Amino acid sequence: MSSDFHDESNQSDAICVQAAGREVTRLLLDYRFTLEMWTREDTLQITLAQKFEYVRDGITYLINPDEKSGICRVLFVLYQMIDSVTATSNGRLTIVFRNGDRIVSEPHDQYEAWDIGNLRGLRLIALPGGGLAKWSENN
Repeated sequence: MSSDFHDESNQSDAICVQAAGREVTRLLLDYRFTLEMWTREDTLQITLAQKFEYVRDGITYLINPDEKSGICRVLFVLYQMIDSVTATSNGRLTIVFRNGDRIVSEPHDQYEAWDIGNLRGLRLIALPGGGLAKWSENN
């Protein structure tokens, strides 16, 4: 399964990361919260470094990866299947899970709010203040 990204045809300002059908196989926690999707072909990591919203069963939780007391709410994403991962040109990241859960990370004024990377050279980063920086194995 490919982990490349491409411009989403129905949203001119969106980039879709090819993660649909991948299972979240590991969660990493330090001052950030990282979802890892491992396959034999590649490993995709999505790292959330700033506050983000986690929506589960219609309830929205504000999660700060640096405050461990609230992080337990988002542990339900472990072993969940990804439905879509989309980043807009202003730096908003939306991760939708097949069970209906959703993570939304907005850009931060001073810091990189999130980044996505894989072992083959994909990098997609939310820039401070909004916007995206992207690299792929082709550039």
